[in-house]
Amino acid sequence: MPDRFCLSLFGALLLGLSASATEPVGYYSSAGGLSGTALRNALHTIIKNGHVAVGYGNSDEAMLVTDQSPTDSTRVVLLYSRRNELKTYFIGNGNPTPPNSLGWNREHQWPNSYGINGKEPVYSDLFNLRPADETVNNDRANLIYDESTPSSSGYLNPADSEALLCTKDSDSWEPPAEVKGDIARSMFYMDVRYEGDGGEANLQLTDNMALITTSNAYMGKLSTLLVWNFIDPVSDTERTRNDAVYGFQHNRNPFIDHPEWVEAVFGDFFKLTLTLSGSNVVLTWPAQTPADMSFIEGSNDLATWTTATLTPTVQGSNRVATIPYATAKRFYRLKLQAKAG
Repeated sequence: MPDRFCLSLFGALLLGLSASATEPVGYYSSAGGLSGTALRNALHTIIKNGHVAVGYGNSDEAMLVTDQSPTDSTRVVLLYSRRNELKTYFIGNGNPTPPNSLGWNREHQWPNSYGINGKEPVYSDLFNLRPADETVNNDRANLIYDESTPSSSGYLNPADSEALLCTKDSDSWEPPAEVKGDIARSMFYMDVRYEGDGGEANLQLTDNMALITTSNAYMGKLSTLLVWNFIDPVSDTERTRNDAVYGFQHNRNPFIDHPEWVEAVFGDFFKLTLTLSGSNVVLTWPAQTPADMSFIEGSNDLATWTTATLTPTVQGSNRVATIPYATAKRFYRLKLQAKAG
């Protein structure tokens, strides 16, 4: 059993670079007080209308700024390897071949083959592009993001000798824990930014693996990304990158500026409700919550918690479990878990 950590929940375009460390005043004013579809539509309009495409040919130069190492201005941070690599080791633009397979290139977190297909502005969107070791980029290919399953065919740990904190299996790629939330919020941005209007791609996150093919514009795994968003909150590094991308593209990732909007747009993913039915307590929570990344705990005093023995069933969009009613005060919580590191 791997070590685990848990979260408990109740119920050269450099001239355009912004020096600010916060969102511009009034940037999200039209989204104020909204939720659900109305909020999603407002955010889509905001981040689309301000978007100036950098162009794929300029994106590598932009990443020298957006992904610059905080400790060495001559290097960029590679997304999966977590390695600080020399900027001059970018493969392309006539650069000399880097030594010992240390070269890096542009990784599309939302794979190009899932609805992007080289079209602008999505192809060069800096919220989707990150520097990655070339070998690791090739190994990830177009695998979706999900927790790797050790018992699955194709399981590798590490996923690549140059990405020791990544794992993969036959149909998914699991990145390092420190960037899981970053990647999740990038995927949420892509889902909201590209809605199919104006001839653009209509990118959609899903849990339905059958939809994720090279003939569609789906990507996943939504439920896992929602968990990752909570277990790896927004960091100062991510905020700094958001500001840097804004300097080039003139749009922002709203889920970095306002993490609370993830739930407002994608639903109350972790809601746990309790009702009485005769001599039983009925617990209900969203079926979308991954069964292998969540469980119910009970407590009499809010100090000591034990895992409840349950056999939940899926009823519509919910998981439902029944527990005999106890006359003593009893508390329950939905707990999320994900592999550490």
